[in-house]
Amino acid sequence: MTSSIPYLIAKARSHVGASPSKQKIEMMINTPSMSEAENILSGYEFYQGALQQVRPSVDILGFEGILRNEFGKMLHRYSVGASPQAKSLLNAYAMRLEAENLQILFRAIIGGDHDEDILKFIVPVNEFEMRSYKRILNSTSPKNAVDFIAFPELRRGAARAFDKARDDDELVFYIVSSLEHAAFEYAYKFNKHIRSEVDLLNLETVARAISLKINPREWIIPKIGVVAQNIGRLERLSSPRDVIASMINSVPYSSYLRDVLNSPESSIISHLERQVDLALMKHHAFNFRIFSYSKEALFDFFALKYQEIKDIGKIFLGKANNIDPERIRNSLLYFAV
Repeated sequence: MTSSIPYLIAKARSHVGASPSKQKIEMMINTPSMSEAENILSGYEFYQGALQQVRPSVDILGFEGILRNEFGKMLHRYSVGASPQAKSLLNAYAMRLEAENLQILFRAIIGGDHDEDILKFIVPVNEFEMRSYKRILNSTSPKNAVDFIAFPELRRGAARAFDKARDDDELVFYIVSSLEHAAFEYAYKFNKHIRSEVDLLNLETVARAISLKINPREWIIPKIGVVAQNIGRLERLSSPRDVIASMINSVPYSSYLRDVLNSPESSIISHLERQVDLALMKHHAFNFRIFSYSKEALFDFFALKYQEIKDIGKIFLGKANNIDPERIRNSLLYFAV
């Protein structure tokens, strides 16, 4: 029997309701005891299995790796038996995750790093199997690794990078860009709501490129959104501030960007990155709430859940390194909107 979209949305809502509350997160941040933070988190079913396998106080990277694995399993469970509409959307989200996985792996391969600890940073989306990722990591060359990419769209994108790159630095850039572009282009076929996400990411990309005095045209996600449509004009601007000011009334969630215009030149990019990240979380939270009966809400649910997991990791990593609670709090995204 296939799982309908309303059933999967209801399931997603129950998972959101079972996440740690902001009050509990504050308690985790403020407690001086790592073990007490672990005890607070142990009250939530999603995290219980990971805590039973390894405590963050013993192996923080191992704990985060287990959480990523659990997230991959959750995505797989939603996909199995889903209706064709829902399955297409979930597959598009899985491809986004896979693009991120491959970016990590190819950076490592090109840099000559084959340490399997890198796999702790992977979210397994291929029926939560790690074998294919190990094959990629242990490939004799980046070009051979391309053959092990599961998604044809990503495989074609990565293969094109070798035709453009003149050295390893360029190869990293072209592979990372090609994977991201292919994943967004595919996702846009099934979820038009990502146009807002693309606009925010492209605005950040153009501003960063202008600050580095390089042409942003090859860096942006092409063909989607108002920033891509205006790239000919934007690439002629002289500063990140000019880029933001020229597009602030055209991109969504512009309220998050207005304060950036008052930033000093030396910190404007880092401030923009933080505000774009917050705007993206707001975008997913808003869509999940407002469009809660459409298939697109599943995309937003998984984006929110993944950031929740990342925030939990940031809390424990901060505590392990004796970071001030206020700095930990200011690093969070899911629990900040």
